[in-house]
Amino acid sequence: MRQVTNKFVLAFMIFATMVLNADEKFTEQERKERYQMGQVGKFIKDCVFEKDSNACQIAIAQFAELGYSPDKCNKGEFWADFCFMIAATYGQAGNYFMKHKYNEVLCHIRQIPDQCSEAGFNYFGGKGVRQDYGLAKQYHGKACDLGDQVSCDIYRKMNEAGVR
Repeated sequence: MRQVTNKFVLAFMIFATMVLNADEKFTEQERKERYQMGQVGKFIKDCVFEKDSNACQIAIAQFAELGYSPDKCNKGEFWADFCFMIAATYGQAGNYFMKHKYNEVLCHIRQIPDQCSEAGFNYFGGKGVRQDYGLAKQYHGKACDLGDQVSCDIYRKMNEAGVR
């Protein structure tokens, strides 16, 4: 999880700022969603930073109760940041399948290189998904195209090894 902690802190700070600055430019529904996210955010923080497994389970239960799904990650920058935090929570809780679902959406729709790279590692190691070297190579290729040099190196090595 290279540089995930720093990016998580940044995403959490952006998210907290957006929740606190929910003013009249948002509809009532948007203000409600942001408030709910702020409430869940407390558990996400304890889950990811404090490694509190109870907080992870509470956050995940609230994701389900509030109807959060990877589909919502395409609703704008606010949701993209929140989806990044949801993925980190699922990962900390050991639910790599759901973490992968969020990473795929953040890779394809939001074009976030680290999430593409992480999806590549998931396919390479069979973590949360069926092991597939071809898909691992594709995701590392996409991350490379988005500027992730480590993924470029991995893609090159997979090419040299004959992975199709």
